[in-house]
Amino acid sequence: MANRLPFDCIIVTSPDVASAQSSNGAVEFLKRHIQRKYRQEVRLVSTCDPFGARCGSGGGTIAALEYASPDESVLVLHAGGDSSRCPTQMILGKAWTCMPNAQYRNPTIWLLDQLVSLYEVAKFPKGTLIVAATDCLLSFFEKGEDIPSTWNCQYSSKSVLGVAVPAPLETAKNHGVYIMAERVVSEGSLGNKFNGSLVVEDPLDVWQKPSIEKLTYSNNPSPACFDLPMKKGKQAWIDTGLVVFLPEATSILYTLAEGTLSRCTRQGLKSLYSKEKENEEQSLDSFARANALKIDLYTDILHNLSWPGQAREEGTQLSPLQQSLSQITLEVLLAPSGAFLHLGTSKELLNFFTQATYPRFEEVANMVNIDPDAFATMQPRFQCWCDPAMEKNVAAQSTFPNNCTIGASSLVEYCDLASYESVSIGDNCILSGWRNTTNESSSLNIPNNLCVQHLSLSENDGEGKVAYMVYGIEDPIKTERHNATIYGWPVQAFEKKTGIVLDQLGWTADGTMWTAKLHPISPSGTSFSSIFGWLEEMHGDSESISQSDSLKEWLSSTRVSLKDLHQVANADAEWAFRRQLELDIIGRQQQNFIQNLQSLLRLRCHDQAISFQWLFEIEETPVALNELSRVLQALEEVALEELGLGHYDISGRAFMLESAILADFVSSTTPSSLSIQNQMDSILKNQIEALQRNGLKDERLAMVSKLVKQQRSDMASTEARNLAAYSAVTEQLALNMNELCVADGLENSLKLEYGDNWLARRTEPPAGGAWVMAMAPARVDIAGGWSDTPPICYEFGGSVTGMAALVDGFMPLSCRCRIQKGGSGLLLRSEIRENRNGSLSSVVETEVSKIEQFSDFRDPLSDCALIKCAMVVLGLLGENEINAQGNIQDRLNEFCSSQVNVRLEVVTTSLLPQGSGMGTSSILGGCTLRSIADAVGIRELRDDCLIHSILMLEQLLSSGGGWQDQVHGTFPLIKTVRSEPGKLPLRISVEQLVVDTAILKKLEERLVLVFTGQTRLAKNILQNVLRQWARRANEVVDTVKRLIACSETARFAVLQGDFDLLGKQLIEYSRLKARMAGKESGVEPLAMKYLTTELLNRDLIRGYTVCGAGGGGFMLLLMSECCKAHHISELVDMELSKKYEALKFFTWHQVRLSSQGLTTKFIEKMISAEEFDLEWQRVD
Repeated sequence: MANRLPFDCIIVTSPDVASAQSSNGAVEFLKRHIQRKYRQEVRLVSTCDPFGARCGSGGGTIAALEYASPDESVLVLHAGGDSSRCPTQMILGKAWTCMPNAQYRNPTIWLLDQLVSLYEVAKFPKGTLIVAATDCLLSFFEKGEDIPSTWNCQYSSKSVLGVAVPAPLETAKNHGVYIMAERVVSEGSLGNKFNGSLVVEDPLDVWQKPSIEKLTYSNNPSPACFDLPMKKGKQAWIDTGLVVFLPEATSILYTLAEGTLSRCTRQGLKSLYSKEKENEEQSLDSFARANALKIDLYTDILHNLSWPGQAREEGTQLSPLQQSLSQITLEVLLAPSGAFLHLGTSKELLNFFTQATYPRFEEVANMVNIDPDAFATMQPRFQCWCDPAMEKNVAAQSTFPNNCTIGASSLVEYCDLASYESVSIGDNCILSGWRNTTNESSSLNIPNNLCVQHLSLSENDGEGKVAYMVYGIEDPIKTERHNATIYGWPVQAFEKKTGIVLDQLGWTADGTMWTAKLHPISPSGTSFSSIFGWLEEMHGDSESISQSDSLKEWLSSTRVSLKDLHQVANADAEWAFRRQLELDIIGRQQQNFIQNLQSLLRLRCHDQAISFQWLFEIEETPVALNELSRVLQALEEVALEELGLGHYDISGRAFMLESAILADFVSSTTPSSLSIQNQMDSILKNQIEALQRNGLKDERLAMVSKLVKQQRSDMASTEARNLAAYSAVTEQLALNMNELCVADGLENSLKLEYGDNWLARRTEPPAGGAWVMAMAPARVDIAGGWSDTPPICYEFGGSVTGMAALVDGFMPLSCRCRIQKGGSGLLLRSEIRENRNGSLSSVVETEVSKIEQFSDFRDPLSDCALIKCAMVVLGLLGENEINAQGNIQDRLNEFCSSQVNVRLEVVTTSLLPQGSGMGTSSILGGCTLRSIADAVGIRELRDDCLIHSILMLEQLLSSGGGWQDQVHGTFPLIKTVRSEPGKLPLRISVEQLVVDTAILKKLEERLVLVFTGQTRLAKNILQNVLRQWARRANEVVDTVKRLIACSETARFAVLQGDFDLLGKQLIEYSRLKARMAGKESGVEPLAMKYLTTELLNRDLIRGYTVCGAGGGGFMLLLMSECCKAHHISELVDMELSKKYEALKFFTWHQVRLSSQGLTTKFIEKMISAEEFDLEWQRVD
């Protein structure tokens, strides 16, 4: 949602120095994510509680303030404490838990992006402090939900906001719960998302880990649970662990840090040490551990704030801390569309990864953008090693031997197992960080229901030794032993089976597994089976395994507790192992990646995804650049070879992949894009223009080869501007390949119709200087847009159902052309007029006398570029002649078949605004081609050739458009237009739908056009889509499939007169277009979304769609049977526009089916180019 990072400083806190140092690698990756996504530098601090003391979450927050100032917006991320309930994550911290999403490596990166969106929507002021725990996944809005920019959150600047989301009672019982007034839900203040997706309310109470019974039945002070329409089952407002200190409250915290809570800070403890140390021998660390304050953020700070109805015993003397905090009001920010998942225990972590049947999987998968259907194959960072007979399991950044089985619902992360002869991992397991240190081929067998982790030790605690952390997946780490299990066995059953008394293991009667000495420290090379083979024997028939050799080995080994492991494990060594393993995996992937990549391209495998995400996750820049160079070389080899063979589609995809990967690489490594873009323009200008001017195919290969070689040489400097320049060059090369594919289709069509010299064949041009006027209806796409765009349309095939539309009774698009003998040069004029009275809204006019004035014809923003492109398509000038010096008159006379000097005047007129989304550019292109061709005497272009000519014009104009606009503007009524997949030259077929007249009449009565005033040039959207298409991103391929299917279903609905089905397809089409364009594209403006939601809720419409695949300014509404257009416009004027001001600018237009397509007529009246008569384009 947001494009800017609102924080001046981000502070990551860890419990101790070792943890803070060990997380430096992960913090660096967080910094790269910020640079890549937000293009900003931010002060990023990794710190810990001072001098080895443990200050708690509140004390840690106070200590972190030493690195910031009150006038800054600050984010404090608590990376976690001991992680005692999820021990496999405790050495590196739960903040950096491996995530099943390539974009979000860990919960911290995900959380940061959610907080940026929250900050923007809630409009928190400068000086706000946000404190967040990182051991959970949070979402505040529904996936794809938009919040209007006019929404304003009401809160006091002296408040602290606790943030709450709805959660099932089973989850809420393990967390804090805010008790809110019953009216918050019952009055429906949460129901209208567009008037406030976030709500701020006063809490009535705050409960800590309430029982389900209390949540269900207690009504004091208010019911704790409730129902929400979008949630399943009873919900409670769960404390997410996120606390927002607004500026005045933050200022009080800074004051406390200098006074009452100074013993939580480095400066405060140092000052106190200098005054109160016991003796000279006492160290600062020793003093700090004895004297530091331990403050809990929730119990000691949050619960001492003020809120209505807060229970304080009368006459209670408040401490200085309570007095200060009582000045601050606690409010709760409620996010009813939000979601929460705590990754607190090993079982929760495993369920999150592996089980689609996990009760909250659907909600969580939606939260982190996981496709449940593809959950087991999370490429590229995650590969699934899945027995088809088993349930899902996940292997993350791991290697395996050929002989390997992984049981159901198991997770393998960062394990190097390739050197084993065989590997067998049981069901319901977590295997983390394991590597074969035996220096021999052997087998690894992990029994069911275990968590197993291999850990390096710090040099002082066992050089040459490793620790094996092993426990049961559901063992309760902090439960007293009489209620506990050990390796999944009840305590008594374990003692009976093994003959071990738990006291032998340091597990006292009132102790927990946290302090039990269960984890052996062994020489590196000790096999798992030699010391833990007895765990498999536990499941045998023998009543006792006390004589097991492996059990004896385990008992005789030096063992440590989980608490001890936290202190002696070498976190730096674990980070180093993981980073090296990632590099090794990249190397192994590369062995086959290049060959597979080239094969996919050459074989035209159009439904196979190609992912380069692994490249962007390489931490070391030199390594990443080396791998980038190898990939680029492979792509260039394919592109140039296939170009030489005339396989322009393959060459184009290879070049577009290069452009995409280079652009992504620059984004992932460069904090600022603006300077790169400015530097890039001057580098490319001459090269791109030279390439575009050269229309001789036999020269393109040499020219492209030279350009590629030069850019590769420039790229060797590794400067970001050169990478960006190369990305732009390869993108342009890809578009040129598309152009050649389209040109072949045009040439084929024209040769079939007219032979090789069709431009030379002329009829007698109109005499007397009469205007030849071509006019056409607009296009309204009903379904299938985007599937008509090159190269999608000829690689995958396309289908678009649409209609030729009259707007307010007019054919809104026209071009008129005339030849005046005795004149000279060309007059080119492009105008936009009001359809109410024909008045001029804007005009661009240029006189052309020199050939070089055509040099900008490819720039869609240059004056009269569309008319110039039409001239080039029709043969006035060849592309290779554009840069020639000299007068254009001789070429113009020849073009007009005149022996004397002539003047050619061309005027295009649109009664629609620029960027309307109704095919204006393409259809005007068709009108221009037809009127010029008729005026100069070129044999009339049949519709087939005209369609291909317009498509060629769009490619020349660098807008890269498809064929739906010109087809639906050239042919009348409703059509389904298709292109064949895998066929070159491009073949387009038009099915004119034969629809009952009564159905057409009813359809017209139920349609209305709305103009929002927001226009858009679709080129930037197109660029992103084509890059995604070149990669064959799974989401894009799936969306194209659905677009095509949507078109065919809409066709059926029109033929049957099933308007309910048609309405559903319009809505689905609008959703698919937004998905295709991307979240940040803005193809569906917020005002439009608000209006359609209101109209659907009131049953006034059956469906809607934004016109144009790129998202223009018009929207088509399919009204309900009894609704009329004035009902909607009156509702907007009288009610809705008062709630949403942007609706005041909406205008309402009649739309009718045009029974005529593109038509021509003569205007015999002698008028100037500036004159215009609206009646020319009116249709009775």
